[in-house]
Amino acid sequence: MPQTPRRLGKVLAAAGFAADVVTLLHSENITGVATTTFNILRATQKCRFRAASYLQANDTDGTKTIKLRNETKAVDLTAALDVAALGANAGAAFVRTTVLGDRIIAVGDRISLVFTETVAGTVDPGEVRVLIELELLG
Repeated sequence: MPQTPRRLGKVLAAAGFAADVVTLLHSENITGVATTTFNILRATQKCRFRAASYLQANDTDGTKTIKLRNETKAVDLTAALDVAALGANAGAAFVRTTVLGDRIIAVGDRISLVFTETVAGTVDPGEVRVLIELELLG
């Protein structure tokens, strides 16, 4: 029977292989802005973007999207998530890029949260939280 590594701070990355994974929680209050970029991370270690999820406080109107972007490489880590379709205190998972090389984050890379409003509404998402999961690479 194969052994599954179980160590604190490790997740199973592949059969018999455990990886160091960190999760980061970023909060931002998005009100009264049409389109803006929030810098949320500057990498101090090489890592791989694994996943991200989103939670918003308010039920929004208009058309609003949010995505994660590697500003240094000018590539999107996720597809744009339509947050206007979510309700109050609702969340969703981001769809990450399928390009493996784009998910690698080098030391010094700046990661940002890009909020875009394409059709103005009267209610913004308010406090949003983004949970990011990164696999640390040696």
